[in-house]
Amino acid sequence: MRGVGRRVGSLRGASLSFLGKQNEAGYIPCSCGKVSNYCEENSVVMEIRVGIGYDCHRLGPGSGVRLGGVFVPHDRSAVAHSDGDVLLHAVIDAILGALAQGDIGEHFPDNDPSNKGRNSCEMLAEIWEKARIAGWQVGNLDCTIFAERPRLGTVKEQIRRSLARLLDSEVSRINVKAKTGEGVGPIGREELIAAEVAVLLLRETG
Repeated sequence: MRGVGRRVGSLRGASLSFLGKQNEAGYIPCSCGKVSNYCEENSVVMEIRVGIGYDCHRLGPGSGVRLGGVFVPHDRSAVAHSDGDVLLHAVIDAILGALAQGDIGEHFPDNDPSNKGRNSCEMLAEIWEKARIAGWQVGNLDCTIFAERPRLGTVKEQIRRSLARLLDSEVSRINVKAKTGEGVGPIGREELIAAEVAVLLLRETG
């Protein structure tokens, strides 16, 4: 172990792509020919970062909401300075948190005219490009959207695939959940839409 890095033998579930796939016995076939849950010869030291993101927007009359880069038709829309994609804003905050680089408001202030109506996919692309160049990849991303309406059961998979594309990730590493407010509070009264995200980032360090 070095710093916060851990050897791949201790992280089989998070980093199988570096040594191969787990077999039925739970071991990793290594490139050196050995079959074990740890190989000193080809071990990889991974740095791990975790980030949490949250965002919310007021709702007003409109034609739909944008979630994870996917437009969902609805009779209300987010009231926001940019395009109001509450899920992407939470994803950006989670990534920035994992990288210890502040929050979305510092990088894309709402008093900057260039961010007025800005596509949140562009904002995420800008942040993720910096992370990618630094060697980071998504270990997994877990998202929860809080909205009374629209019901998102039929579009969650589309949102997953959109997030995977934006983050250069496998869809299997992305999860999207949807919760209502059960008619209670600003979520339940359809005054607000919110999202919470947890992200695990991985980087090979030696």
